[in-house]
This record gives sequence, C-alpha cells and structure tokens, in this order.
Amino acid sequence: MPFQLSESSEKIEALVRDARETFQKYEDLGLPMEALEALPSTDEKEDGAIKLVFVGQYSAGKSSIIKMLTGMDTGIGADIKTDHAQAYPWHGIEIVDTPGIQTGIREDHDAITYEQIKHADLLIFTITNEGFDQTMGNHFQKLAVEQQRGANMILVINKMDRAALGNSPEQQQVMLPDIEKVIAPFTPEQLYTSFVSTNRYEESLEETEAEVKQDLLEESGYDVFIEHLNDFVEAKGLTARLQKPLNELAAALEEAGKQTGADDAACEIQKRQIRTLKDNQAQCMDEMQDLAMMVQSSIKGTGRKASLDIQNSSSREEAEEKLSHAISDVEAQVKDCQQKMVQAAERMGRQIEQEDEALMQTDFAQSLRESLQAPQPGKALQEISHSEHLASADAPEESSVDMQKVMTNGAGALSNLGGVATSSLKSFSGSLTHTAVKEVGHLFGASFKPWQALNIAKGLSIFGAALGALGVVYEIYKAVTEGEKVKDRETKMREARQEIQQKFNEDADAVYSDCIRVAHEVMDAWIQPAIEGLQTAIREAEEQQQARQAFQDAVRKLEDRTYALREQVQTTNPLT
Repeated sequence: MPFQLSESSEKIEALVRDARETFQKYEDLGLPMEALEALPSTDEKEDGAIKLVFVGQYSAGKSSIIKMLTGMDTGIGADIKTDHAQAYPWHGIEIVDTPGIQTGIREDHDAITYEQIKHADLLIFTITNEGFDQTMGNHFQKLAVEQQRGANMILVINKMDRAALGNSPEQQQVMLPDIEKVIAPFTPEQLYTSFVSTNRYEESLEETEAEVKQDLLEESGYDVFIEHLNDFVEAKGLTARLQKPLNELAAALEEAGKQTGADDAACEIQKRQIRTLKDNQAQCMDEMQDLAMMVQSSIKGTGRKASLDIQNSSSREEAEEKLSHAISDVEAQVKDCQQKMVQAAERMGRQIEQEDEALMQTDFAQSLRESLQAPQPGKALQEISHSEHLASADAPEESSVDMQKVMTNGAGALSNLGGVATSSLKSFSGSLTHTAVKEVGHLFGASFKPWQALNIAKGLSIFGAALGALGVVYEIYKAVTEGEKVKDRETKMREARQEIQQKFNEDADAVYSDCIRVAHEVMDAWIQPAIEGLQTAIREAEEQQQARQAFQDAVRKLEDRTYALREQVQTTNPLT
C-alpha cells in the first residue's frame, strides 16, 4: 500500500519536472521566459514543503521507521544516531528526524526537537514496545495537550518483535490499557496508533520465499502504519497543500497554450508576396520577349529592304550610303527596344511595390505587423549607391558598369528583401520592394548593350566582301551589258544581296538572344533572390510551426495530467 501523500507529491514532482523540461526544449520558439518562470519550483527543500517530524523516545527506532517509510538510507547504527535535526527531502515532503527527548547526552537535544515541532504538519511520536515511562508520558502530554498538537499527531510503537507475543493483535490488546492511561484525553484511534517492527520489515525485504515474506511483512505492521498515515492525511486535509503547485502549474500551462505565434499569418503573407513577384516577373518577361521578337523582325525587315536598295543602286557610293543608313536604322531600333525593355522593368517594379503595399494595408497584415513590432527594411538595400553602381540608360556607350558587381550586390541586398526573406517572424516587415525593385530599370539599362551584338558594319563595310564584289559588278556593268558577262553580273549581285541579308538576319538573332539573356540575368539577380528568400522563410516558419504544434500537443498532455492529478488530490481531501 503506497503512502498517498508521498505518491501524490511524487507525481506532482514528476509532472512539474516534465513541464519544465518541455518548456526548456521548446524555448527557442520564442516562449516568454515568464511562462517558464511561472512553473512551480521542483526544489524539495523549499519552505512550502509538507513537514513530517519524528519525535519521541531515543533509541525507539525513529530513523528505522523513516527508512521503512521512504526507503532512504538513514545511516542507522550508532547508539544515539541523531544528535541534531536531520531533514530528508522526499517527493516534495520534508521528513525530519530529531534527537530523542531527555537523552541525557546533550542539553540542547530537547530545544532542537521542539524547534522542529513548531513547524511540523504531522508529528510522529515514537516509543518502543516497553511503552511510556514517566518522562515520555510527561513529554507526550506537553505536546498533545498543553501545546495542542495532539490533533496533528500519530503514535507509533516500534520494536514490537521484542514483545512476548510479537506484533500480534493479542499483544497489542495487552499493551493498549497502559497506553490509553498516558494518552488520555485522546484515544488510540484518534492518534492513529500503529504497532510496528522495523526489524521484521527489513527481514521481509531480504526474504525470497513468498509465504514467509508475507508473514514477516504482516508482523512488521507496515501496511497498517501506511493505512493510518493515509487516513490521517485525508482527515486533516494535508493534501490541500499539494493544490498550490498544481494550481501554479495549471496557470503556467494555460498561459503557454496561448503562445500560438503568427506562423500561419506570416506564411500566408509570404506566399502572397511570392505570387506577386512571380506573376509580375512572368508578365514582364512576356513583354520583354515580345519586344525582343519585334526588334528581331524589324532588323530582318531592314536587312531585306537594304539588300534590295543596294541592288538597285547605280554606283558603289550609292550602295555604301544606303547600307550606312540601314545600319544606323538598326542601331536606332535596338536602342528603342532597350528603352522599352527598361520601361517594362520599371513598370514591373512599380507594380510589385503597389501590390505589396496594398497587401500590407490589409487588416490581416496590419494586425500581424503590429503584433510583431518589426523594424522597417532598407538598410541592406541602401548599400547600392546610385552614383557608384547605377548608370543612366540614356548614355549606354559611356557606361562602365561592372555587371557582375552590380548583380552580386543586387542579389545580396534583395536577399533581405522585405525582412521576411530572412527569418520568418522575427524580421517580418512590410515593403517587399522598397528601393530595390524600383532600381531594376536602371540596372537593366546600365547593363543592357544589345547594339554590341551588331556586326553588320564590320561584315559589310566598304572593305567587306559583299560591297567589294558589288563594286566590281558596277564596273563590269558599265562595259558589258549582254551575254555571259551579264549573267555573271547577276549572279554576283544575287550573292552579294544574300550575304547582306544574311548579315542582318544574324544580327537580328544575336540582338534577340542578347535581349532575352540580359532580361533573365536581371530577373535572376533581383527578383529570384527575393523569391528564394521568401521560400526559405516559409520553410523555416513551417518548421517552427510544426515544432510549436508539437509543443502545444505536449502542453495539452501536461494539462490533462495536471487536471487528473488535481482531481485525484481533491478526491482524497474532504476539506477542499
């Protein structure tokens, strides 16, 4: 039979310990420290512990009874083992062994004992099978009657194995009349009088044969003693003392249960921001591809017209002039395409910013931002200086922008885009774009030089093969107008025209490829890091959310244990 007080205390101790370990395990989720500090203490020596104080006759086996009750080694052996008050913390209960009263060994023994008695919740007055002598009787009366401690006292008669009939009902009946004379006005029942033999209990622990073991245990009086202790605890309402840590624990768990965080809300905003970036990026890329295709087609058309104009020229000089105009026209077309692509990138930046600002103005996002009280973003983005890294799109030839450097800096800045791209909730902030995405147009213009793909002037200059051949053709044409030489002229003219057309077509394809390449590079340098950052933040938030859910599940289990244990304690305490 377990001692209910210690059993409940042990369960409470284990419960509080498990709660503390759970809180500490999930502390990195941002659980407020006050919630951890609100847990009841697991310190078994605290002043609030229930005190069971053993007093009485020296050499009555108080230490042995404590060992029988708790299983702790009390160092039994000396004739008068306890010359000072010895406290044994035990599952939230403090058991105190005191020196024997009137030992005659040290004058301060009685003072030590009575000081402990002042703070006792339960006194266990111990005598031997020899009963009360005059001294013990006087001290019992002083405690039980004069100091009115009898209501909180249990009487234990130890060493019953030395009695003539052992620890038997018959022997107990023989001894009760003398005991009743001393303890009056209390009765043996009121004092929960218990007859025990700690020697027999020790022997039962060593015995291997079940029947003998049981006989020794019965003779020890252990079960009756524990039953009386439980009856005393229930009748006196001592379990009410156990309500305090349970109430504190219940309150701490309830508070911890509220710490749900804002992971769901932050993830939703981050997912919407990703959609904003992807949708606008895709739309801008479609527009840029259309522009690239248009300039590609336009350059090829210019080449076709130029080849026909040159064919119809009457002189080499006229052909060279028409070719020069065609090349200038192509360069103008490419620059116009560049300007339109820059404008498309700038529109994308503005559109992203507007959509994100609209998202951040929703009640949903505002409530989240206010709860998180996050700083505004932008410090990392300001590291990109207009004067140092960004050149004007109006003067591309003079630009000395280091594309790799700008892209690297841009990617690094945008990796902090909006705060949420770095660490879920802790750095959550509103603007997705700030200055970064708006500068994409400048970066695009500074780095985009599609005219460098043009090789027409190099391939078809006056030193080139095509015009050289045409010059010969013109000279032949002056002297020869018929026969095989006329056919030769026409063949050379056709070959030259095809070469001119081919050069324009090659440049048209090169310009298209360069437009698409640079568009992808700029997008990858500015938009993709933001998307990847947000995706990383979402993964981190989801992992945190999973951990928080595990914590919530653990809290609920702890709450269930707490309420069940509190109900159990209340059930065994009729005074609550």
